[in-house]
Amino acid sequence: MKCLVIGKCINENIKQFESACINIGRYLSSKNHTLQICSPYKDSADYWVMQGYSSIPENSKEAEIHFIDTPLLHQEVELLSENLDTQVRKIPHHIIGKEFGNGNDYSWLFCQLQALDNCDFIITIGGQKNGSAKMLLLIAESRGLPIIPFPYYKGMAEEIYQRNYYELEDRFGENFYLYTEQDKLLETEAIELFLNQPNSSNHAVITNIKEESKFFISYSRERPQEADFIENILRRRNFNVYRDDSDFGAGSNIPNTIKEHIYSSDVFISIWCKEYACSPWCYDELEIALDRSTKNQMQLWLFCVDDTRVVPKRARDIIYYEVDSREQLEGQIIKLMSKLEGY
Repeated sequence: MKCLVIGKCINENIKQFESACINIGRYLSSKNHTLQICSPYKDSADYWVMQGYSSIPENSKEAEIHFIDTPLLHQEVELLSENLDTQVRKIPHHIIGKEFGNGNDYSWLFCQLQALDNCDFIITIGGQKNGSAKMLLLIAESRGLPIIPFPYYKGMAEEIYQRNYYELEDRFGENFYLYTEQDKLLETEAIELFLNQPNSSNHAVITNIKEESKFFISYSRERPQEADFIENILRRRNFNVYRDDSDFGAGSNIPNTIKEHIYSSDVFISIWCKEYACSPWCYDELEIALDRSTKNQMQLWLFCVDDTRVVPKRARDIIYYEVDSREQLEGQIIKLMSKLEGY
């Protein structure tokens, strides 16, 4: 597999950063992955991962470096490759964007995009939160490329980690500590786990779900625990979730913003309980959802979390789910999500 490395040390822990990168490079080499880098400079993760990559004597894999086709960069690349025991395939790319003020930024981004087109996964560690690296990682995310972020050197890697926190936590469960504790042994374990462990069983079940699906959670403000739990399940999988946390005054109507969110949602989740049954605003939300459900404009998932009877006749006519525990609630949500694509 081809691995593209993106990163740069942006804090004072330079020696630790270099050591971590060298260790990552040694791991990639020992597993016969092809390394791709785009910077020959010593302040980059690319440089130090390459040092570790070439330090394995039995390594027969060819590394690749993409760079801007200038005399200075050719010189830097030659200096880098001279001291390596690894064959390095040098891939120069022409300068672009001279008509703009940041011609070099565009050229570096072009180099990185060429590497991105050919890689199987990305490792990011540190890295500036601006410039071509940020754009590259956003493009990689949009393409669904696997990105392994090491957040403890801050920068873009930390941003990617935070943005995908719930998915990583859900995917790796008790092994999630591999991404949160700084240790060179854990770094290689984290990469190994990421590449070889499939998504958790719950996550795999929902691969058929429509990525653009939007969820609206309707619940009693006096009992938010189940809503918190359901929202966490959905956000871990990066789904679009809306819930309203405000309390309406006596005699108030549902705000238009909430109506708009219900009308723009694909799935309406109602958490039925004693408090919900006593709330006129929950009833109003449910009525809108029932109207849309009867016209096949949205799905309605009604979860009964206590023994309160379902009163509205139209709600009694749909399938509802009695759940006595969080485990049952999560299991039922996973089953329903697996069927959503055909809706």
